[in-house]
Amino acid sequence: MSEVTFSVKSFTANPGKMDFIDLMNKVIAGRAGIDFESTVEIIDPNNSECNEWELGYHQTVITDKQNNFYSDHQGREIYEHVVDTKLTPANDRIEMKEWSWVGWQTLPTKFSSSNKEITVKGWDRPTCGGAYTTKNKKASLTRATLAGQFCTWLVARKADPSRTRGELRWLNWVRWDIKLVGQVDPTKFKLTPGKDSGVQIVKQGKQGDPPPVVPAIDHIWKDKELWYSLAGGKRTLLDKEP
Repeated sequence: MSEVTFSVKSFTANPGKMDFIDLMNKVIAGRAGIDFESTVEIIDPNNSECNEWELGYHQTVITDKQNNFYSDHQGREIYEHVVDTKLTPANDRIEMKEWSWVGWQTLPTKFSSSNKEITVKGWDRPTCGGAYTTKNKKASLTRATLAGQFCTWLVARKADPSRTRGELRWLNWVRWDIKLVGQVDPTKFKLTPGKDSGVQIVKQGKQGDPPPVVPAIDHIWKDKELWYSLAGGKRTLLDKEP
């Protein structure tokens, strides 16, 4: 094992409120974000390993589920679209094949013998929402919600040329939740965020604190989409998208 150690100079997580985004192609969506910024010093007694280490973020999705509701021309909710994240807890990463390790949530930054103190930034922008009408044109999106739980780690990694995990040092973490509730006006292509919708920090650790969950590295999350009919006050699973 390497003899290097790390000193976390700063570790910040800044949560945001829900806002509306235009995803084009007649899709209505809301989102909320969280931004990370950390400064870390590598301490290398022999001054021989600095160039082999990099710094970044890993993220585990604990739970994540969104529900979109579609109403008919009389304002009655007749369809529900559920997007439920399965295989959780799971590695929550963006698919970027050029990155050297599948555990990174955002692109890492490398240490060097001339740059032993570095700052890394990261972010996430979970969204909710969907197409403004169903395929059969019988209903329009009128309500969108999302609820999720996440844990984000600040990680140092000794890079491995074979693209395997290598040696990892889990330096710090933050547990955060997201709750999005939005009312949708499909005729004006507008989403109005509900009160208190956004990201909330549940707990933030200090260097060396035990995390609330074990990092999930070896498998990736997968969404399962379901459609339900709400006609007649009954929730009935459909075999395809209406």
